[in-house]
Amino acid sequence: MIQKFAGSDLGTSAMKAIAFAQVGNGDLQGGLETAAPLGIQDEVLLVFAQHQIASGDFDGALRTAERMKSQWWLVFYDVGGALRLRGEQKRVRELASHMSNRKLAAEFRQHVRLTLWLRDVKTLTIKVGPCNVAYHDASLGNFAEAVSIAEQNKCPYIGNITTPLFAVDPVGAERLLRKYANEQSLAIGLADFATTAAAKGNISEALRFFYDLQQVAGANSAYKVARDVARAWTIRDGPRRVLKWATSRPTLEQRTWALIGMAEALGHGKPRR
Repeated sequence: MIQKFAGSDLGTSAMKAIAFAQVGNGDLQGGLETAAPLGIQDEVLLVFAQHQIASGDFDGALRTAERMKSQWWLVFYDVGGALRLRGEQKRVRELASHMSNRKLAAEFRQHVRLTLWLRDVKTLTIKVGPCNVAYHDASLGNFAEAVSIAEQNKCPYIGNITTPLFAVDPVGAERLLRKYANEQSLAIGLADFATTAAAKGNISEALRFFYDLQQVAGANSAYKVARDVARAWTIRDGPRRVLKWATSRPTLEQRTWALIGMAEALGHGKPRR
């Protein structure tokens, strides 16, 4: 299918989608080979590092960062955030000692601080602002306080609150998102809602958020969500209806990612029918 669009923007987008799906499933070499004609090695490595961080392989993620020619500091930020959520901030020195590039190890120790100690943000309210306090409260599950601060200060990145809130209060999270989010935050929030609803097996809600996302940000913005919806839907109901939906998507990117989601579901789990 992609070969029909070789050399075009559509073909490039489809190849990127497949490369990112490969590294998201742990196949770094396959992703790099797929993306080689595009010259986006660092983008592929970054996605793979994020996959490693999500699985708790911080040493692996830092080794991946050492292979990057640019934007390796984004991996450092993500490692810091993950260590903070795990309460493992004291591992920074240990992790840095395992890095072979001593210059990058020093940069890691410096950059990681920006995301490593947000738990102390309430003592730095004047410096970091009340919205950061609200975002931090939400990450800890203190939603009443987070919502109150966010509403009072009209915090721009409301998705930092509504995304975790959606898991326990989907109606309240949607109300907050639609009332206060700017266009960019609304799109991010709708995408998160769709993915979360799909993971819970609530396909009708996932599709509602998916279509709203398209209305807000355009069809090209929703291709990764199409993958999540198609995967969860296939696992729940089998491929027949999902295939019809996937092939009717309005863009090549959406069709490609939806089909990838179906393939992942069929390859890793048995649908009920």
